[in-house]
Parts: sequence; structure tokens; C-alpha cells
Amino acid sequence: MKKTICQLAIIILLAACQEETEAPTLPSSFELSAPEVVEIGLYSAQAEAQITFSEVEEVRNVDFGLVWSTSPGAVPSDSVQQSWSTRGVGTISPSPFPIFDIISDLQLNTTYYIRPYFVDEKSELMYGPETTFTTLAGDAWSPVGSSFPGNNGQWPVGFAIGEAIYVGFNLVSQGNTSSATREWWQYDVATQQWEQKADFPGSLSINPQAFAVDDKGYIVSSQRQQYVECWEYDPQEDRWARKTDFPDYGREGNAAFSFGVNGKGYLSGGYGNLHESVWEFDPQDATDGTDEHGNPMGSWTRKADFPGWEHRNAAVFIINDQAYIGLDARTVVSPDSLEVRKQLWRYDALNDNWIAEGRFPGEPREQTIAFSANGKGYMGGGRDHTDFWEYDPVTQEWTPKAEASGADLSFSVNNRGYAFSYGMLEYVP
Repeated sequence: MKKTICQLAIIILLAACQEETEAPTLPSSFELSAPEVVEIGLYSAQAEAQITFSEVEEVRNVDFGLVWSTSPGAVPSDSVQQSWSTRGVGTISPSPFPIFDIISDLQLNTTYYIRPYFVDEKSELMYGPETTFTTLAGDAWSPVGSSFPGNNGQWPVGFAIGEAIYVGFNLVSQGNTSSATREWWQYDVATQQWEQKADFPGSLSINPQAFAVDDKGYIVSSQRQQYVECWEYDPQEDRWARKTDFPDYGREGNAAFSFGVNGKGYLSGGYGNLHESVWEFDPQDATDGTDEHGNPMGSWTRKADFPGWEHRNAAVFIINDQAYIGLDARTVVSPDSLEVRKQLWRYDALNDNWIAEGRFPGEPREQTIAFSANGKGYMGGGRDHTDFWEYDPVTQEWTPKAEASGADLSFSVNNRGYAFSYGMLEYVP
């Protein structure tokens, strides 16, 4: 398809370079077919029509493509894209060739009218047949925003606060060495734009944990004794402040899990000693004094141990102030351990109690997507897996949903899911 268009463009461009000896003729006869919409998403679609001339035609300054609108009779001023145009003299073959467009910036669950057009050298505008399509209403993934403008690497961390998502602190390879980057980025869900924020000022330990509590975010190191720093990020002031160090170390950071609920932060899991220990961070506790801005340093308190298996890259989502944790990605060695690692656990933070919920219907995996929306939990995708499921906490039943790929991070914002892998995908239930 694209090869045909490129060949046509080359013919026209070559002809345009030749000295014009006589005025070109108008197309004597051509036909525009009705568009076929071959792929429809939440905010985009791919459409194709054909233009066919009855004989070889010499034309110049032609312009043709697809136009679309939310009402019948779309005109070029309605649309933001067109297939292509040319300036100069060229010859067009009578063979039919496609007019192809990837249409973006559409609205969710909206009907559009689309038709092909052709503008000749006298600026006369002609249209082909019109057809309609409707963008998806939900249960679908769609790319949003531009690609991530920061450094690409491994194991980034992040959290969501309000209508913004914050990511950074990823591991970047430089020659034979790897180090974490200090870059910190904000993704605005409303504008779909990235903006760089204040660099992380702390020690660059590998694989920290991240969680949000109310309107602040926290980065916590837990791997080694010399890397137990806890830092608070204030998005309103775009500044970092060091808080009370994490009291427990010896766990691999990317194997741990963390979350914020009921005004507190929680961290557990991971490899190494005491991986089952659960620690609660209270950002309002001033027992250890105040930080450089006069705010409480916060405090850590050990809570009821996590009863599940030693988890790696566990998936977490929050429903009604209850945290749901599951999907261990470690190598399965027996059917018994398979069932253990598929167990979903619910943590009631107010009562400091762990409750076993229903088992995840798919296989254990890593890089799992997990978030909540409209009182339901969503979990799935991941490395080498595409199954994606909705969890009903009332019935404890799982329902298959639109397939998903893996992601480095996932978030809940405005009852929608977002998956980050150096670009952003949005899921509308």
C-alpha cells in the first residue's frame, strides 16, 4: 500500500522537475470509492479509500485524501490530516491506488462521517461516497500522548497523584556499568503532555519502591543497609524532602511491593531476610522531628506479616481502601506452588488484617498491569502473556477483558487504567 503511494509520489516529483512545455489537462474521468475503516480504537482509526482514473492523466497541483467530521458532509477544514498532496506536473496511472489515513485525536464513543476528496489544479473540490464509523466506548486499550521524552531504561518507579502520573528513577546502562537516573517526569492525563520536574536528590540506589499518600509521593530504598532513604515529593512545590529512613533492608527492590491507603504508605515483599514483614509509613508523625520545610519526618511501624509466598513484582490495586496483592512471578516448581502464587490477598489496613481472596485465573507472570476503576480491580497482561481480567470484590469472580501487553508501571486515574512502558496506554473499562 505505502509502496504504491511512494511510487506515485516519485513519478510526480520527477515530472515536476521537468520544464513545463504546455498546460496540463484536467482528469477526464476518475472515481472515488467509499472509505473502508479497517481498524477502530478509542481515539483513533485507520481508513482507506481508492481513487481510479480511466486513463493515464497529466495533472498538477492536485490534493486528495480523506476528510471526517461528527456530522454529515465532512470538508477538509473539519479534519486535521490528509493522505498527501503534490505541487508540480505529474502523470497518474489509471491503475487504482489507495488513499490511506491513520486518523487520530478522535473522541471516545463518537460517530464520525468520513469520505474521500480530490482537489484539481483549478481548486475544484470533489467528493466520493460517505460512510460512518464509531469509536470504541470501552474495554479497550489505546495509546495516548507522545512517547516518553526522558531516558529509557529498566525498572522505573512512579505513582499517580490527582490527574497526574509521575515516573522516573529508571536504570540506565552506560557501557559496562548501570546507574539510576535522577530524572523525574510528570504526565498530565488531561493534556496528555509530559513535563520534566525537579531531579531526584537522594542516593541513586537500584530498584526503590514508590507509593502515593494523599497529595504527596514517596520513594523508598530497601535493598541494602546503606540505601534505606525515604524521600517525599511534593508536586505542588515541585520539591523533594528527605524523611525518616526505612528501618528494614535486605530485600530486592523490584521484588518488593508498595501502596498507599487511608493516609498511610505500606511496603513489603521482596527477596532476602524478613521479606514477609510489612511496614507502615505515617507521613504525619513528627516523633522524629521535622524536615527542612518544617513538615513531619514521618515514622515507620511494623504491621502484620504478609502471609503469601515470597513475591517478585507483585501486582497491587486498591478498592474501597482495601489493598489487593497477587501474582508472584517466580519460577513455578510444582503444581502446589503454582496455586499458592496465584492467590490474591486483601489487606485491611484499618484492622491490620490479611484475607485470602479468590485465585487469579491466569498464570503467574511479571510486568503485570494492575489498577482499579469503578469499584472493580483489573489485572493481567505482563511478559509473555496477554490475558487481562476484571475482578469483582463482591462476588470474587474474574471476567476476561480486552487483551493487554506488559508494562513497567500501571496506575489508576479517574476510573481509567494507565500502563507505562516509555509511552502511555489508556484503558477505559
